[in-house]
Amino acid sequence: MNTVIKKWIQPYLLIEYLKDYYTVTDLTFDGASKNKFKAKMFEAVNAGKIGLYMKNVNKFYILEEKENVSLIDIIKEKLSLSDADLADEPDKERALQLVDMGKSEASFIFS
Repeated sequence: MNTVIKKWIQPYLLIEYLKDYYTVTDLTFDGASKNKFKAKMFEAVNAGKIGLYMKNVNKFYILEEKENVSLIDIIKEKLSLSDADLADEPDKERALQLVDMGKSEASFIFS
């Protein structure tokens, strides 16, 4: 199940928090390369890593755990989010579309 953040967040602050627990690889895209890098992120997700896409950043991120931690617990604690600020989205493409439509701030994509 994928997780979307519905509450406004500071994208680069989220990345800084995640770097304590994950190796973060960013895939910067433009209009022409977005689908190519999205496919690369999905490949990483299918290999057991976590994908991240945020509003207004033009990057996909690949997160690889440094230690066994709960991503959801980390983001809730570090960003002061409640369960109401998060939503489950079973469809990976829909999770990304919610960000593009401005209905969520970020989407975490899981295998």
